[in-house]
Parts: sequence; structure tokens; C-alpha cells
Amino acid sequence: MHGENPGIAAPNPIDATATSPQRYCYYCRKPHPEDQMRAVESCVGVRWRCKASIKAARQDANLREAWGRAKSEANRSQARHGIEHLNKLLRERETA
Repeated sequence: MHGENPGIAAPNPIDATATSPQRYCYYCRKPHPEDQMRAVESCVGVRWRCKASIKAARQDANLREAWGRAKSEANRSQARHGIEHLNKLLRERETA
């Protein structure tokens, strides 16, 4: 693991078209091709954010809030699915 850049995600093995290096977007919590990303300076250092999220942030307030609500719901759904999956694995482990 030493020497690897934690901001670069491995290409998705299911997506054969994902041949370019990927970077993880801290805002929408998923990897994107590098050409769709921008480095953003934050208080913790440089973080990567996708162009779609930057563009959405520049829209008028109503559109920006709608995009943010949709993204927040997607993030909650992803977290909920992960928790449900973990709970299922723990229940299976207890009964085994």
C-alpha cells in the first residue's frame, strides 16, 4: 500500500470502458475519471471534487438545493444499504 495515492480508485471491473485513472469525489462519494475531476483546496489539504458537483454549486439557489437534496438522499440510501448488508452478515454469522 505504501506509495499508492489514496485519491485514486481502481477502475470498476464491471465497467470495461473505465480504462482511465479514477479519483474519488469527496462530495458525491464515488469515483470518476480524472478528466471529470478538479483538485479543491480545503482545510485538511487537497481534495478531489467532480465537475458536476462544482457546476451544480454554481446554479441558482433553488436548483442547487434540489441537487443537494437528491445527492443527500442518494448518500443516505447508500449508507442505509451498507448498514442493512452488515446487519445481515452479522445475523448470518450468529446463526452459523
